[in-house]
Amino acid sequence: MKNRRRLALALSLSVGALLTVASAGRGRNTLPTRSSDLKSSQRKIADINDDIEAYYI
Repeated sequence: MKNRRRLALALSLSVGALLTVASAGRGRNTLPTRSSDLKSSQRKIADINDDIEAYYI
C-alpha cells in the first residue's frame, strides 16, 4: 500500500513538473496568482492521485 502511494505521489509530481515546463515554454505564468487558483490546482493534483490509486487497487 505504501508503494502505491509513493508511486502515485511520484507520478503526480512528474506530471506537475511536465505541465510546468510545457506551460513555461508557451510563455504562460506557471505560478498560481490567487489562493483560489492554488486551491484549484491542489484539487486537481488530489484528483490525479485518487485516479492513480484507484487504477492500482
